[in-house]
This record gives sequence, structure tokens and C-alpha cells, in this order.
Amino acid sequence: MKQNIIVVLITAIVTIAGTYAVTNNQNDTVYLTSETSTPTDNTEETISREEIAEDTDPTEVPDIEEDVDQTLSTKTDLGVNDKDIELIKSYYKKIGNRDELQEAYDMKLDPSVSYETFQTWYAGAQSITPSKFIRTSDNRYEFQVSFLDIENSSNQRYYVIMDVIGNKLKTISSTQITSKQIDEQTKYTDNLTAQIGWQNGSMFVEITKNGRTTQIEGTETATGVGVFQNFFNPRFVADGQYLMYDTGGWEYYGYTVYDVQRNKIVFSAGGRNGNFTNDNQFFYDCSESGLATGASQVLEVPSFKSLYSADMYIHECLYFNQGSGDFAFTSVDFETNEEFQVTKNIYEL
Repeated sequence: MKQNIIVVLITAIVTIAGTYAVTNNQNDTVYLTSETSTPTDNTEETISREEIAEDTDPTEVPDIEEDVDQTLSTKTDLGVNDKDIELIKSYYKKIGNRDELQEAYDMKLDPSVSYETFQTWYAGAQSITPSKFIRTSDNRYEFQVSFLDIENSSNQRYYVIMDVIGNKLKTISSTQITSKQIDEQTKYTDNLTAQIGWQNGSMFVEITKNGRTTQIEGTETATGVGVFQNFFNPRFVADGQYLMYDTGGWEYYGYTVYDVQRNKIVFSAGGRNGNFTNDNQFFYDCSESGLATGASQVLEVPSFKSLYSADMYIHECLYFNQGSGDFAFTSVDFETNEEFQVTKNIYEL
């Protein structure tokens, strides 16, 4: 039974279709279209949640020296070579796949450890991705790596120096990072900002009001997914009254709503579709059922008390008009196996 549940959960990550919203500025309608997706990884300019280097056992990295520049901010960037970057990315991608570890090992120039030792380092790799590349000489690159290890329940980051020699890679050094890092930041006013970052293996969400910073949530305090949880895409909504941010993990994707004035989380849900009406009186949430329980619900603001909840299978979230309050979704009659559309208006419930 336990094995069956694990299979279902892993399958859900690969197959569940997320939804994303595209706003039409003329009619305030948010069209909710389906797309197979996983939580978005950050670009090369932003550290995501997946990376590491080797030739040094990642569980036994050397102590960080005080003069080591962990942010790469003072390095002279000679401009990256796309071919070299793709080779490095390919190497880490093979490690992340785990069944391609031998191919990754074969990409190393004069490896200093046996393949058996190399295997032990990455046996629990759930995700591993290099980012923030800087080329400091003709063939030398410095970058950061995030390494999510499911066997050891760890989420670590490393500062790596690597040489690209032909089609081979040689790791010069790998140093574990412990300093606080800000991955994403959003600003509403000079006195109201929010940031998502990482420190000592934990992701966190912070809000800064009038110079005072408070942590809203961290992976060490988050429920359900622990070290496998990631936070991203922070944004202030409803005239700065609320902060929303997305959450994702090995078996989960959702979002959270934080009340800026009351200093507390007031709502969280699975899926991607949640937004306020233009007058900030109501909040609409829609998530497609898939292998999990779906929802199409309307909540009163600021209490977030439920005013409407569709007691049916949600096949597809179609749209939500923030101005008029119209929303629509489709469901399925399982007796006839026919799909049908439901259209309602928030102000007429």
C-alpha cells in the first residue's frame, strides 16, 4: 500500500497539469489555461533550488574561508561561452537523472575518485542545477550550484570553480555556501518590500516594513513538504494589502496569501489560480482536480470566509473577470462521461 501511494505521488508531479493566468487589460479577465508544468526554475542570474560540484565529497566540503567571495560579485566576467555552459549544464543534468551517472562521470577529466565513490555522492540527488556563471579565464568558470538530496533531506548550495578542457570537465574546487542569499525580491514602496531566499539549507519568505524585516515562512517551519519545499514569485496585490507567493515541492504546487496589515497568512491553496476582484472585496480560487481534490471557490475579504464552493469535479479552470466578477470552469458528468461548463458571478452568489 505504501509503495502504491509513493508511485501515485511521483506520477502526480510529472503529470499533473498546472494552470497559468494571462490578463486581458481591457476587460480584466484572467484566462486560466492548462499547461503541463513543474515549479519554474530560476534563470542563470538567479539561484534556483538544485545544484553541486564534485571531486570533493559534497558531505565533506572544506570550511569556507572568510575571503571567499560566495556571491561572485567582485569577479571579472570575460563573457561566457555558450558551448561551455551547455556542457556544464549537461553534466549536472545527467547527475540529476541518476540513471546517467556513468555518463556524467565519463565527462570528467582525470577524475580523482572512483566511479563507486562518485555514485555514493549523488545517490540521493533529486535536483542539481548550476547557475550564475562567470568566466574568469579562457576555460575557467565560477558558478553556484544548488543540490537537493532526498536521501539526506538536505538542500545545500556550493561555490564551484571548474575548467572546461575540450569536451571534458575538471573541478578545481567546491566550497559549501553558508551565507544568506536573496533569490527574488519585490518592491511595492520604499517602505514595503518582500524577498525570498536561502540560508543554511532552508528557503524562506521575508517581508520588510518600515525597515523591519520579519520571516513569514521557512522550510524548517513549513508543513507537509519540509526541505523539499520552495518559495518563488513574490508579488504585492490588492493595492499592497496582501503579499502572494507561489510554493512548490517534490509532491506539491500551490500559493499563499499573506495579510500585510495583520501580519499573518490568511489563505493557501493548491494550483496556480487565485486573485482578488478589482474592488478587493472578494477572492476567487480555482484549481483543477487531476489526481488531487480540485476547487472553485469564492471567499469574502478580509475574513477569507467561504461564500461559495463548487461541490464537483473541476476539469478545467476557464476564466475569472476581476472587474465583473464572472468566472467559469468545466466539470464532468461521470454517468454520461460528458463535459459541461459552469458560469457564475461573484456578486450574484
